[in-house]
Amino acid sequence: MKNLFLDKSFKYTGPELRTHFLYEHGLKGDGFLSWMGPCEVKVDSMVDMEDRVNKDHIFSESMLHILGEFFHKDIFYGIFVQRFIAEQVRELLSSKTQKSFVRRGDDVYLEDKKLNVSIATVSSLSSLVHFGINISSKNTPVKTVGLDEFSIDVKAFSEELLSKIKSELQSIDEASKKVKPV
Repeated sequence: MKNLFLDKSFKYTGPELRTHFLYEHGLKGDGFLSWMGPCEVKVDSMVDMEDRVNKDHIFSESMLHILGEFFHKDIFYGIFVQRFIAEQVRELLSSKTQKSFVRRGDDVYLEDKKLNVSIATVSSLSSLVHFGINISSKNTPVKTVGLDEFSIDVKAFSEELLSKIKSELQSIDEASKKVKPV
C-alpha cells in the first residue's frame, strides 16, 4: 500500500473517482492519493444515489482530498475504509484541537457543523473511496467547519493521517495471513 501527497492543486468534480486514477499520478496498486483543491460535484457526477435523487450540490472553496483505491475488494471493504478514515480524522483532529469532534457514520462533525464529504463505491476492478475534508468553510451549501479554523498544516495533517491509516490496514492484512483456517 502506498500514499502520495500531490503538491499541485486541482478541483475534485466526481469523475476522479475511477479505476487507475492513482496510477495516472504514479501510484500503482492499492493506496491513497491526497491533494488540496476546490470541490464541486454536480448532480450528474454524483455516485450517492440519495444525493442524486435529492439533487444535492456539493461545494467547497478548498478541501483536502483523499482518494483511495483497493484492488479485488468489494463495496463492504470500501465502506469500512471510508468509516475508518472518518474515525481516524475524528481522533486526530480531537487530539490536535482539544475539541470534541464526533463521527456519525462516514461523516465528522463539530457540534452541528460538518467537516467532510465522502463516498465509497466499486468498479469492475477495485473499491474506491473519496474523503474530502473542508479546509475552508466559506460558501458551502450546509453548515461546515474547516481545518483553517484551527491553523492546521494541511500537508502534515494528510501525511500523518494517511500514515496511521496505512499502518493499520497493513497490520490487518498481515494478521489475516497468520491464522490457520478452521
